[in-house]
Amino acid sequence: MTSIPMTSEELSQLLGSGVYALTLVFNHEEMIPVGSLGCLPFRKGCYVYVGSARANLRKRVARHVASTKTVRWHIDYLTARREVTPTSVVVWLSRTECEVATILKKTSDGSVPHFGSSDCRCGSHLIYFASSARRLEAICAISPDVSLALPSGTRGA
Repeated sequence: MTSIPMTSEELSQLLGSGVYALTLVFNHEEMIPVGSLGCLPFRKGCYVYVGSARANLRKRVARHVASTKTVRWHIDYLTARREVTPTSVVVWLSRTECEVATILKKTSDGSVPHFGSSDCRCGSHLIYFASSARRLEAICAISPDVSLALPSGTRGA
């Protein structure tokens, strides 16, 4: 991945559509109700949620990061919780959501069945990594086009 300096306007245009992977950090184990999936166990560590947007990718990610929102998708049940910390997002412009999720699962420590994947056959779009280093290695192996760290304090409404 190459770093290219961009203005925020150029970045906004670039992030119009694509596949993204949002990293969420859990600092302790907990059970969380996730809509129709029921109450699910989440382990301490990193979870990577793989999603896509055909338009307004930047707004989609901003919505995920916001702590106050109407809960609509599986991921909202996690990102609406203050205990769950979104830390980074990476974007691919020429990969599919299921392709990225499937590749990440191969080197992961597990996934949450049916999470975020009700409209496809790949089984899960929420992948678990016990180690942050292992997660980073898995993501870098897929060569994202853009990688952004989310500054602390981005959990606004």
